[in-house]
Amino acid sequence: MHALASSDYLWHGIQFDLPLDVPAVYDATESQPASLLQQSTVRALRLHHNWIRKNSSIKRLQLIPGTDIVNQLQFAGSEYIVTLSQSGTLATYLTVWSTKPPFSRVARIEVPHCNRFAASFQENELVVATLTTSMNNTGYACLLA
Repeated sequence: MHALASSDYLWHGIQFDLPLDVPAVYDATESQPASLLQQSTVRALRLHHNWIRKNSSIKRLQLIPGTDIVNQLQFAGSEYIVTLSQSGTLATYLTVWSTKPPFSRVARIEVPHCNRFAASFQENELVVATLTTSMNNTGYACLLA
């Protein structure tokens, strides 16, 4: 039974509509080891089950320090969280947080007139693309690596 549940054929053949937390270095599900697919599938199913339960089970709640108003938050891989926030002076900041204990700020830069961003952690590199609007409503896309 264990050999069957661990087979590459089984894990590469399973199809369901849940996102898997797998490293971005793998370009397709077929190129990933079965053990990685199995672990990611179990985590995705547990998260989905917890999400749809009437009473979710929260294991840890972490306060993000600072007084800025967070407009957007995105996980980048399993090690980083990227936030777009606005301070009381209306300055807009892009901040990178490490999720490894102790939770800490890794970087913070001011990005004037930034509306939103997209972040990705690939091959040990964090890439963040921002969308900004200038005073004359001209849009710009910036890539931070």
